[in-house]
Amino acid sequence: MAWFKYKNKNIWYDERGAGQPLLLLHGNTASGRMFDAVAELYIRDFRVITIDFLGHGRSGRIERFPADLWFDEAMQVVEFLRQRACGKVDIIGTSGGAIVAVNVALEAPELVGKVIADSFEGEAPPAEFAGSIVVEREASKQAPAFYIYNHGADWESVVDNDTRAIEEHYRTIGKFFHRSLDELKVPVLLTGSRGDEYVPSGFFERTYGDMLAKIPRGTMHLFDEGGHPAMLSNAEEFAEVARQFFKETVIRKIEGDYPYNLLLQADETREGIDQYLFDSQVWVARVAERDEPVGVMCLLPRDADTVELMNIAVDEPCRGRGIGGKMIEEAVRIAASEGYREIILGTGTEDCALAQIRFYERHGFRKSHLRENYFVEKYPDEPIFENGVQMRDMQVLKRDL
Repeated sequence: MAWFKYKNKNIWYDERGAGQPLLLLHGNTASGRMFDAVAELYIRDFRVITIDFLGHGRSGRIERFPADLWFDEAMQVVEFLRQRACGKVDIIGTSGGAIVAVNVALEAPELVGKVIADSFEGEAPPAEFAGSIVVEREASKQAPAFYIYNHGADWESVVDNDTRAIEEHYRTIGKFFHRSLDELKVPVLLTGSRGDEYVPSGFFERTYGDMLAKIPRGTMHLFDEGGHPAMLSNAEEFAEVARQFFKETVIRKIEGDYPYNLLLQADETREGIDQYLFDSQVWVARVAERDEPVGVMCLLPRDADTVELMNIAVDEPCRGRGIGGKMIEEAVRIAASEGYREIILGTGTEDCALAQIRFYERHGFRKSHLRENYFVEKYPDEPIFENGVQMRDMQVLKRDL
C-alpha cells in the first residue's frame, strides 16, 4: 500500500497480484475496503489496484466534496495512472465508481483498455434518487457498520459530505459526464442486478438500452439475481463475466470459406442458410486459444434504413464468455457506421425462446412485430422444436441506431 499526491493531498492506493492491471473503483460513502471480500476472485488473473478517493477511507480528508464529485474523482484516477505510468488499465467501477470509470474513459481514453460500469443510474441522477438521499442516508446511519469499516471514526462526516455533494450536484449540474457517450473510444460493459433494491423494475433495461444507443462499443449484462451492487451480490458470476470481457475477442469480416459448422447451430439447413448468406456481410469471432472461428454472424441489408441480423452463433464450448454479446454490439456498430437507422433480428416467441429474447433485450433490442407462421412455412416437412415447444411464429426485435 502507498499514497500518491493529488492537489497536495495524499490519496491511498494498493496493488496486489500480477499481470494486466485492473483498477477497482469504489462507490459513494465507500472505500477500497468494499472490495476486500471479492478481490481474491481477480488477483489470480490481474494486478488488482484499489484507490480510496480523496476524503474517503485511508486518504486525506477535505473540508467539502466538490459538487462535480464523480468528475473530480475521475481526475484523481487520471492523475494516478499518469504518475504510476501503468500503461492501459482495465477498470471496474461499481455504483458511483461506475460514473467515475466512464468519466475516466471519456477524458483519458489513452490510459484505458476496457471498462465495466456496474449498478449506476445512467447519464444523470433520477429526481427520486436526489429527492430521497437525505432521508435514506439518515436512516442508514442507524446501522453504521459498513461506514465504520470503510472510513473509521470520522465516518459520519464522510457520509454527510457526500450527501451534500450529491444534493448540490443535482441542483447545479444535473449530469454525470462532461462529454457525450458517443465519444467513448473503449469497449464498455454495463452491468447490474434485476433485483437491485435502489431502482425500479426494468430500470437497467431502459436506461442502459438508451446509453447503448450512443456508446460505439458497448454491451450489457444483467444478472437475474442479487441486489446492489451486482459486483458484490453476484460476486463469483460477476468475476467470470469480467474475466471473459477483458479477454481479447477479435471480430473480423470474411468473404468465402464460411464456417457452416457454426452457421448450422443457428439455422436448420445449409440450403436455408445459402438463401441469405451470399447477400450478407459475414463476420467471425476468434479467440487467442483457438485456431478456427468460434462465432459467426450475418448482416443482410433489407432497405436503405434497415439491416437484419440473419444468423448469429457461438460454438458451444465458448458460450458463456460474453462472445455473443460482443458480436451483437459489433453488429450494431457496423450497422450504425454504414448509415442504417435500425437493426432487426428474428427468434422464436416467448413460449419457446424466452431466454433468447431476454438476451437480445439486454443488448438494447425491443420487440417489434410477429412474422406469423414463419417457421411452419419455412420448414413444412420438419417442424422445429425449442424447449419442447414447436416454433411457429417469429418474434422480430429491433434496435434503433
